[in-house]
This record gives sequence, C-alpha cells and structure tokens, in this order.
Amino acid sequence: MERDRIGTVLGNMRRNDPLPAPQPSRRRNLLLLPLCAIAVAGIYLGTGARRDGAEVVRPAMAATLATAPVAAPVAAPPAAPVAETTSPQPTSAPIASANSATPANETAKTVEPPSAQIALEASGTVVAKRVATVSSSVTGRLAKILVEEGEHVTEGQPIALLDTEQALRATRGAEARMRAAEIAAEVADAKAVQTRISLDRTNVLADRGLVPKQQLQDAVALNNVSQAEVRAQRQQIDVQREEVEIARQAIDDATIRAPFSGVVTELNANLGEIVSPLSSGGFTRTGVGTIVDFSSLLVEVDVSEQYLDKLRTNQKVTLTTPAYPDLTLDGRIKLITPNVDPATAAIKVSIAFDAPDPRFFPGMRVDASFLAPDRTARAD
Repeated sequence: MERDRIGTVLGNMRRNDPLPAPQPSRRRNLLLLPLCAIAVAGIYLGTGARRDGAEVVRPAMAATLATAPVAAPVAAPPAAPVAETTSPQPTSAPIASANSATPANETAKTVEPPSAQIALEASGTVVAKRVATVSSSVTGRLAKILVEEGEHVTEGQPIALLDTEQALRATRGAEARMRAAEIAAEVADAKAVQTRISLDRTNVLADRGLVPKQQLQDAVALNNVSQAEVRAQRQQIDVQREEVEIARQAIDDATIRAPFSGVVTELNANLGEIVSPLSSGGFTRTGVGTIVDFSSLLVEVDVSEQYLDKLRTNQKVTLTTPAYPDLTLDGRIKLITPNVDPATAAIKVSIAFDAPDPRFFPGMRVDASFLAPDRTARAD
C-alpha cells in the first residue's frame, strides 16, 4: 500500500511538471528535492506505528516537516491518514508444537512399570469359615423367637425360647423327691444313733455277764443295718440332687443361645413347631436359625494346577466384585489346599481380606487378581 501511495504522489508530481527539457538545469533539480522529502514524510506519517489502536506521532519528524521550506505548490498529502487494521505481529520465539521433539537441554524420562504386576486372574465366591445352624439340645415346642434376621448377636445371647412347662414340672418333682430323701436320711440317722446307743449298753452288760452272747450279736447286727440305711439315704439324696440338676438344666436348655458372635442370616423355625437336636421326621425341626461370623469371611477360588508356580502363601491379591464396580479391596492368600480335584485339575485357594468389609456376604461373586509372588509374597 505504501508503494502504491508513493507511486500516486510521484505520478501527480509528473503530471504537474512542465514538459521536460532535454537538459534540466541545476536549479530545477534543487527545487525537486524538497518536494520529494515532503512526499516521503507524508507517507511516513500516514503509516505511523500504532499501539493498542492509537496512532503514535513521531515528534522529531513533525518538527522537521514544519521547518522544511516549500519550493513550489504541489498537491498536499491527505490531512489525516486512514486507520488501517493490522494483524498482530508474530513473536520472536517459535511456538513448540505438541509433537515437537524433546529439547536438547532436557533429559527424557522413562516411565517405570508398576511395582507389582498381575500374574494371574480368577473368579470365586465369598464363604464363611465360621457358620452354625443353631438348635436346642432338648426336644421342645418353640415358644418365643427373640431375634430377627440380619440382627447382630453376641456369644451366649438368647435367640429363642422353648416351652418349659414340662421341664418346670419335672424340676418340681425332682426337688420334692430330693426333700423326701433328705427327710429319710434324717430318720435313718436318728435310728442309727439309737442302735448305736443300744449296742454300747449291750456291750457293757455282756462284759459283766448279765446278758447272753446272742443278745450282743443281735445288737451289733441291728447297728450295722442302721448305718447301712444312713449310707443308702445319703446316696439317695445325691441321686435326687442330680435329678434336680438335670431338670433345671432342661429349663436352661430351653433357652437357645448364640454359640458365637455374628449375624443372624436366616431363621428357619416358626412359633409352635417342635424343635429337636435330632430329626425324627414329621414337622420336627433340627435348627432354629443360622449365624455367620463375618470376621471369618474368605474368598475361595479354583485355580488350574498349571498355575501353581504363580501362587505363594501370603501373596497379595486385589479383590473386586460386580456388586460394587468401584470398590477394590486387598487380600492375601491364606491357604493353598494341598489337594487337586481330579475332575477339574484345579486346586482351591483361600484368600483372606486385609480388612473385612460389611458389604461382602457369603455367596457373593468376587474377581481376584493375583500379583507377582516374587514382589509380594512374605515368609510365614
């Protein structure tokens, strides 16, 4: 654009000049020099540098133009230059692209592999190693259930009660028989005392020759019988005491208690049903409910025997489950069962949780990732 404007000014100058002479004089050349300087200065001012959209005026050049002599009237340059939109100038430093190579003064970094690589993957299920079907030790009718499914219980806590009416009657009968035996023992003791006194008197009289020898022998025999009756009554008291203990134990056995701390996962019996430690057919139940110790949960997986070299006791395992896709737990191999199933050529591997999670239940499917044993296995 600057060149076009210079060409236009010079063209106007040529059109305003008189016809050229074959040999221009020195004076005419001197007059043309100021005109050319004025034209160049006007073009320079019209294209003056701008900063943030405002035109920058160069004061030194303006002063020069103000004092420059005008030799002859010529076409004036435009009064104000037309503002032009200019594109931003590129920076001096080139912008590095995403695919540019690493600078020479930087050292390329190598990404280290994970500290433990997955050596084997398998699927299994959660199992409880401590689970019990709770039943009573005596046969009785279920009178009351004291817990609900999903409830946490402690060791020895009552779970259900059997009907204790018969046990109470048996206890009362045993206690009555024991009291009768105690009374009989007191009578025997009293008789034994009398016979002992009679024997002592007979001995004195026999020493003096006042009684026949046969009477002394009868007194001795009667004393022996009395002592035997005392011993028999005392043994009867012991027998009756045992019966009372058994009857009282039957009352206590009517209270079904938790064998260990855990969670009631299932209740099988209903009120009014006959519960017995042994099944006798019909409507007799052998269990009231099931209790699971959740601290004993393990993951059991079947692994082909060809991968035995990749397994070690205490080897670290990462556990996930489809039930909670975002949940990951850590565990370690607790037991490698020393037995290969001939039908599947697989061994059972038990994995213990590092920290038990209450969201895992028996029977839940779990995916196990066994990490490299040479990095994670620990000596027992």
